[in-house]
Amino acid sequence: MTARLRIVLDQVVSPTDPDLAAASLNLASGLVASAPSGCDVGGMLPASRNAKGPAISTVDGLADVWRAPVPNRELARAWRWGVSLGAGQGMIHSPTLLAPLVRHDRVHDHDQTVVTLWS
Repeated sequence: MTARLRIVLDQVVSPTDPDLAAASLNLASGLVASAPSGCDVGGMLPASRNAKGPAISTVDGLADVWRAPVPNRELARAWRWGVSLGAGQGMIHSPTLLAPLVRHDRVHDHDQTVVTLWS
């Protein structure tokens, strides 16, 4: 059985700061390169007009890319209020504060969300 770690790549599609975009790409590349056997890395993107494949072409080795049904601003609001839109399950790593927050209970017992803040 393969485990999947997904990384939020919102800064790739709609960067708010060039340093955050670079840090996001470096973190994603590092996670792909250092993933243990039996674990692959997927990307998570908000909906965007130009989301045709910048994350796939920029980060080599992503297993797949999940695209949210809504753009970045709406995705941030939904995730802040606990509406996962189908993304808040499993192991998720975010290089920014944009991360799906889900209720921790017995249903979500094995879900993990990690946020790395770049400074």
